[in-house]
Amino acid sequence: MVFENIVDPLVVETIVLREAIQWCQNLGIPQVRFEGDAKVLIDKINDRNAQDSRVGAIIQEIMCLLALSSGFRVRFVGRISNRVAHSVARKALSLSPAACRMYDFRA
Repeated sequence: MVFENIVDPLVVETIVLREAIQWCQNLGIPQVRFEGDAKVLIDKINDRNAQDSRVGAIIQEIMCLLALSSGFRVRFVGRISNRVAHSVARKALSLSPAACRMYDFRA
């Protein structure tokens, strides 16, 4: 999956979270705490409020996926607490496109 034509950060964050949840389910991981600094997204998921037309359908998918895995939680963390993720993102941006490959783990 390539996100190069998506310019809305909320849409990208939502799609990436859905993919991460699916990936962990496919691997059979029983408990995962997904943390993110996209407060709007995390609040919508935890409040079960998927009214945003840009991401509403994807949030509904996420909520269904979470209902299937009782050990999965989604939690907001501020940017200061999320330094590792931002370091990885900065490093990824510095890599050449050839070095950044997206793999589809869903067989």
